[in-house]
Amino acid sequence: MGGIMGGAQFKLTIRNIEKSGLTFENGKVEGKIPLDKYLKYRKMSVNNPDSDTMTLGKYEPTIRPDGTPDYSIPGPGAYTQKAGDTTYFSLGTEWDNITNTYNLDTAGKDMFKLFNQPALDDAVNAGKTIRFSHDPTAYGDCALKWEWDYLVNKHDFNDLLQ
Repeated sequence: MGGIMGGAQFKLTIRNIEKSGLTFENGKVEGKIPLDKYLKYRKMSVNNPDSDTMTLGKYEPTIRPDGTPDYSIPGPGAYTQKAGDTTYFSLGTEWDNITNTYNLDTAGKDMFKLFNQPALDDAVNAGKTIRFSHDPTAYGDCALKWEWDYLVNKHDFNDLLQ
């Protein structure tokens, strides 16, 4: 019985990955990240998953006294700080580690497809309210804008409420 359940659970996981528009090849998601690692990263990337609201926004680092940014510590204006108890997506410093380990593009498009898009799909499918801590149209070509464009194109979002 345990083997059957385990097999069913494994197939369901693969089906959900493929439903998100990702491929599963040779035991790896998108042919790059082993399934067990991918599932670990997906789980760690979504904070406060039980909230009925998801916060998206711009990451702002802490600025050290000498003026240099410290990306390992979110600044007071970072969406991760503004999110409070709402759901938010963040891989923190793991973002660069995953990018480098699995030879993903440095612009972040691969990471966006692998992690941001499924997190957005999950939030929409769960009926969460999606809010932005920063205007997604104000920062040019970046993950925040990609999130807004994805919600518009895939989930028919059409307006930002102030």
